[in-house]
Amino acid sequence: MKTCPVPAIRRVMQREHEVLGKASRFPTFITCATRQSTAASACACSTRRRGNLRVDTVHQGNHDGEAGLFHINAVDTVTQRQVVGCVETISERHLIPVPIAMLHPFPFLLLGFHCDNGSEFINRIVAQLLEKLRIEFTKSRAYRTTDNALVEGKNGAVIRKHIGYGAIAAPHAEAFQKFYTAQLNPYLNYHRPCGFATIRSCRRANASADIRWRIIALRTKSWSRCRSGISA
Repeated sequence: MKTCPVPAIRRVMQREHEVLGKASRFPTFITCATRQSTAASACACSTRRRGNLRVDTVHQGNHDGEAGLFHINAVDTVTQRQVVGCVETISERHLIPVPIAMLHPFPFLLLGFHCDNGSEFINRIVAQLLEKLRIEFTKSRAYRTTDNALVEGKNGAVIRKHIGYGAIAAPHAEAFQKFYTAQLNPYLNYHRPCGFATIRSCRRANASADIRWRIIALRTKSWSRCRSGISA
C-alpha cells in the first residue's frame, strides 16, 4: 500500500468489483482514498500559497565594543518577494514598529510567519500582533538550520552582498531603514535583473553544421510576471 499509487490500486479494485464480480471493498476504499487525497491536497495548498513569510535577523557586528545595528529580512516562500528593514537593537522598543511597517509592502494576504528560535520574535508582543492580524506563527526546530534555509540564503545573497560584513554602529539604523524603503526594496522586487535563456542557431563559414548559441536576455521581475501572467 505504501509503494503503490492510489489511482493504480483504485483501478485494480474497480476492475475486480465490476468485471470479475468479486465482493471487494471498492466503495470503502474510494471513500478513504478521497479523504486522504483531499487532506493531502489541502496541506500542500496551504504551504504553496503565497503569504507565508520566512523572517530572520542579521547582525552587523560590534562597533567600538558596542553592538551594531540589526537587519530584518522577510521573504515570501512562493513569489520570492522580499522586504528588508533595519533596527538599532532587537529590543521591543525598536523591533516592533519596523516589522509592522515591513508587512505593508506585501501586496497579498499574509497567512504565515516563520522564524528561528530567537527571542526577538518569540515573545508575547509579537504573538499578540500576529494573533490580531490572524497570521499563523511557526518556528524552526532546535539545531535545524535548514528549516529556515530560504531566508538564510537571502541573507548572504542580498544583505551581505550589498551591505557587507563590516561593523556599522547602531545609530545609523534609521538611515539604513530609509535607504531600504526608498531604494533597496523596490530594486529587489521590481528592478533586479533576471536572466531568460534563448537559443539561437547560426552557421559559420567553415562549419559543416549549425552552432547553437545560448543567449541570456536580461529582464526585470515585473516584466517576467507580466509575461508569465503572475500578479505581484
